[in-house]
Amino acid sequence: MKDKPIWLTIVTIVIALTGGVSGVINIVKFYREKAHFIANIQGMVTGNIIQNNKESTFIFLALIITNHGEKALTPSTFECYIRDKRKWTQLKKLLIPEQMKFGSNESSINIEEPHKNDLQRLKKSISYGEPVNGFLLFEVPHYNLENLLLLLQKKRSIKLVCIDEFENRYSKIFNRIAVEVKELSVYPKLGIKVEPIQK
Repeated sequence: MKDKPIWLTIVTIVIALTGGVSGVINIVKFYREKAHFIANIQGMVTGNIIQNNKESTFIFLALIITNHGEKALTPSTFECYIRDKRKWTQLKKLLIPEQMKFGSNESSINIEEPHKNDLQRLKKSISYGEPVNGFLLFEVPHYNLENLLLLLQKKRSIKLVCIDEFENRYSKIFNRIAVEVKELSVYPKLGIKVEPIQK
């Protein structure tokens, strides 16, 4: 009599450990009932910001976030990391100032009252499929603007982490988000209008 294939033995063990078919169903149900953080970057502004007479590099993200789980997601705070080679560096989170304005020699950037949609200030639960538009601002330590833009053109270069009220962490990694604006870009839901300056 031939021995059972190894894969069949492994499947048998897994099913036994999870309590048979009912155990498998319970695991699937548990997965579906959890909150699932989804984020899409709609736009990004990088540049230099002056705080307390000190200039530093910043990254400003325009996002749409939602929840694809049945359990409501209540964000407490957001973290952001950039990857240089194999090392993730955490950025310093900032609240968006009320009078924040953007200036550029390359583009005209108009964002309507971004502080009112600062996701760090978000005080609500996100239900299944509910889209939330907003912004996040981070200071980038130890990198100048040129080096930051080079990093953001690489694969798996930036990671956004949502931490909920129970300190559960949800991560989303993005690829190559640094792009040049070559034509008028308007995002009505976010109140953003970016247009290249004709020279």
